[in-house]
Amino acid sequence: MILPMRTATNRAGRSTANTCITDFRLLSVGWGYSAITKLAARLDAALTTQLATNSTDGHLAWLVPLLEEYYDPMYRYQLEKKAEKIVFRGEWAEVAEWVKAW
Repeated sequence: MILPMRTATNRAGRSTANTCITDFRLLSVGWGYSAITKLAARLDAALTTQLATNSTDGHLAWLVPLLEEYYDPMYRYQLEKKAEKIVFRGEWAEVAEWVKAW
């Protein structure tokens, strides 16, 4: 599968974009061409903005959907598979207290 994309002209940006797009292509096996194409466009826009303004804020436009729509469900699935092995679950402070008491 070949994704349409326009890469940033900066050498470091191009390298980063190409690496990320390669990873996106691997994700597309289970996630879908349309979603990956949107992510690639958002990544390209973020890199272009970053190179022009030195701001990385634009990366949230592709990172948040990637985490929430791809990695979070995968993480939940793995947690469900291993639910019987989990001995404690809580917020950071609760876990810290539990570990101290353990």
